[in-house]
Amino acid sequence: MARIDSDPLTAVPEAAASTGADTEAMVDLTASAEAELPPEIMAQSMGEYLRGWWQKVKGGDSGVLPVVLGIVIVFVAFQIANSKFLSS
Repeated sequence: MARIDSDPLTAVPEAAASTGADTEAMVDLTASAEAELPPEIMAQSMGEYLRGWWQKVKGGDSGVLPVVLGIVIVFVAFQIANSKFLSS
């Protein structure tokens, strides 16, 4: 079990807390957070965001893309079957 200090982003293991080694055993949980962020979160422009998103899709994480494509296919199929489907 870990004891939480005044800083919620650092934790001291219970064994280290009992020995009084609070400052030596502190773990910075935010140290590697920047390296693990997805590229679309770190993007500074729309082009960077889209490149990061495309890298995720190519890597196998399609997200909501299959749902959106399925809805488009259904709309196209109904429009072909009945030309008044998408009109008011």
